[in-house]
Amino acid sequence: ATPAAARFGGIGDTATARRTPAPHPRFSTEAGPPPPPSSFADLGLHPSSLHALEHKFRLSSPTDIQRLTFGAAASGRDVLGRARTGTGKTLAFLLPAVENALRSGRVPGPHGHAVGGEEDGRPAGR
Repeated sequence: ATPAAARFGGIGDTATARRTPAPHPRFSTEAGPPPPPSSFADLGLHPSSLHALEHKFRLSSPTDIQRLTFGAAASGRDVLGRARTGTGKTLAFLLPAVENALRSGRVPGPHGHAVGGEEDGRPAGR
């Protein structure tokens, strides 16, 4: 066997071995990433965000575009998403930004006090 055949499990010559495509990740038998969250609570949102989404906007669960983009956008990675009008793209891009601001304590509350900054939802500085 040629050195290339030995490296590629006995697959033909060097040219053939280099043209053999790797298995597509979608069809891999290895465990992939966990499924996207199915509720706003599963996203680990700040209590203020959860309350607003559920009680003020009457939203019970994220749409596909929101579920699939939240993690990347919240971690600061660039996100390019495409979905039909009315599927929640604006919220998909704004919610991570609002969450980051709430968690950093940079959002003024209704009485001028900072909101957020702590995991339990208490205003920062208290």
